Amino acid sequence: MLSALSFFLAVAVVITIGDTSAATGNDNGDDQELLLLVVFDGFRYDYLEKTATPNFDRLVNMGAKPAGMTPAFATKTFPGHHTIATGLYQENHGIIGNNMYDPEFNSTFGQANNEPRWWNYGGEPIWVTNQINGGRTVSVFWPGDRVNISGMTATYHQPAYDGSFPNEDRIDLVVGLMSNGSANLGILYFSEPDNTGHLQGPESNETANSIADCDETLGYLLEKLTEADLLDDVNIIVTSDHGMASVSPDQTVFLDDYVDRSLYFYTNNDPVFGLWPYDENSTEELYDALKDAHPNMDVYLKAEIPEEYHYRDNRRTSPILVVMEEGWHVWTNSSIEGNWQRYKGNHGFLNTLESMRSIFIASGPAFKSNYASNDLLDAVDVYNLMCHLLAVDPAPNNGTFSHVEPLLANEGTGTSPETAETTLQMTTEGSGGRIAYSAHLLSLVFAIFLAFYF
Repeated sequence: MLSALSFFLAVAVVITIGDTSAATGNDNGDDQELLLLVVFDGFRYDYLEKTATPNFDRLVNMGAKPAGMTPAFATKTFPGHHTIATGLYQENHGIIGNNMYDPEFNSTFGQANNEPRWWNYGGEPIWVTNQINGGRTVSVFWPGDRVNISGMTATYHQPAYDGSFPNEDRIDLVVGLMSNGSANLGILYFSEPDNTGHLQGPESNETANSIADCDETLGYLLEKLTEADLLDDVNIIVTSDHGMASVSPDQTVFLDDYVDRSLYFYTNNDPVFGLWPYDENSTEELYDALKDAHPNMDVYLKAEIPEEYHYRDNRRTSPILVVMEEGWHVWTNSSIEGNWQRYKGNHGFLNTLESMRSIFIASGPAFKSNYASNDLLDAVDVYNLMCHLLAVDPAPNNGTFSHVEPLLANEGTGTSPETAETTLQMTTEGSGGRIAYSAHLLSLVFAIFLAFYF
């Protein structure tokens, strides 16, 4: 039974419907594929080794598990989620940090920003792809799900992020709407073990306890899917946006020790830090002062950012980029309080580091059972996999379908989604996808009440 607060939030879910029959005219019935995407924020690839996880173990035995997943750089929360959702590198989907500056907008972005102009870079989140093809999506707290992207939000979504919304109620909402035919795609976000990993460190007993709590959450999900007669019919992907590395306040570089802060403003995604010189003529001066300033700090002019980062070709990427080595913070000054003081774990480091790898488990009728491999997936490959599971054509993306085919029960059969290495152009009109809809917002309080409880 939902708590009073959670019930209020559940019935406050809103729906955005495009003015096409594809988005409005189909009921979700037995002919539509069911997919459930679940993210446990900051769940490192090896966390199952840190404590007993019987429910994760059950899912692994039921399905397929590669060695882990390599996130996109920079390994931060919003960029990582949007890469999973779109199959694009960050330079292509435009969400390059939890905090950003856009020189065309002359404006900054933070995690509470739902302005469509920031999110309509090009790429197409999986909920949009699903809905363009006649499906409906219920999403609980996935970054961007309530933003008008390509003319639509996720069909059912929460009006704002609320970390106090109990995990069990999130599951009840998603399973309820999937079981009664209101949605064929469910998306669930859980903030642990990321929060605990930051505050206590990835190797702590507290993080092990958080992993055990995540296991209980997964167990509740499997229980509810079983009760709803969905467990044998739904394909489930459990993954994460990034891993976690140990850090210490003693390993912090303060930029004020090397450069004059009056010469630049900045975007801080510690351990990635962007410098934006007020005067273009100061760029070389700032770069020269920083490039050899500290052995655990890599400094790049924008044009020299390594191509394999897939981070350079975006107007939101700063003229000077600082990237710290694993375990190090970057901050402006020791007198300014911040995460460098309180964090014992952090992410954002190079995506090729083992500590940044995330978990990936897939289970359901489309997947092999009791299958494990030593291969690593790339986060950009998940979108194509989801499109395959939903039996829809993907938008252009950077993923490679052959990377995920070994996980499938019918490997090598069916139609492989087309992929494309592409740089999509940013738009500012809120229509950056394959199809633009003129959308309108409808209240569904009474309808959801009926759907969820009857």
